[in-house]
Amino acid sequence: MDIDLATAQAVVFDFDGLLADTEPSWERAERHVWESLGGRWTADVRQATYGASLADAAAALARGTGRPEAAARVADRLLHAFEDDLAVHGVPLLPGAEALVRELHGRVPLGVASNSPPGLLRRMLTRTGLRDAFDTVVGAEAPLRPKPAPDVYLAACAELNAAAPLSYAFEDSPSGIAAARTAGLRVIGIGPRARGEAGCRTARALTEVRCRPSDASAEPTSAPYWNSRPLISEEEPEQPSPNPEEEGDNRVRDPAQCRGPDAGGRRARRAHR
Repeated sequence: MDIDLATAQAVVFDFDGLLADTEPSWERAERHVWESLGGRWTADVRQATYGASLADAAAALARGTGRPEAAARVADRLLHAFEDDLAVHGVPLLPGAEALVRELHGRVPLGVASNSPPGLLRRMLTRTGLRDAFDTVVGAEAPLRPKPAPDVYLAACAELNAAAPLSYAFEDSPSGIAAARTAGLRVIGIGPRARGEAGCRTARALTEVRCRPSDASAEPTSAPYWNSRPLISEEEPEQPSPNPEEEGDNRVRDPAQCRGPDAGGRRARRAHR
């Protein structure tokens, strides 16, 4: 898939199952906790927790074993079991992930928006060696709702000072695709779970994604972004220009304010989440 990110204000990636092959570790951790609670592990249990936030997965495991009141304790056990598994198996990047991130780094602001807790995300990114490539890392932590709610994508766009309709999301799961689509981003679905999902282009793997170089002959614009054709051919809102006279802290604190081209926020800065 050839993509042209010349008009992109930001690119936001999911993490688990998209950049890194952490789903086997999540499955082993969930199975360990489930069976320790007396449950019998089946494919249906895994299907119920796939792509869920830590809190939602723990709540599902607690309910499924007849202990709904133990959801918080189950979440703690699940997180520890997951990190113990990572200590053994590492955080393997999926094919094409590092190459694509490195190709985009320095050309457009980059973010991660995930259902994993933000602290865990930062630790995993550090293990992969990609932490410094991302300008913001947003996880599903209160008050942000997990996917399929759009909160983490809207918050990432706000942190990157990017308008959601002029930003791109890479996702691998139906719930993540729904979150990015509802937030207004242009969605690129990767892998078999993305096939057939409405409102996105799809590719089998990140190795199929290519970034088309910008047109050197194009007229430069005053906006501090790449400038060329969009990934998806559709009418786009007018791109906002930065206001050098603006003073004070204009960070968008409500994720919903990031909808549309008038989104505010500070310019992207590293390691602030």
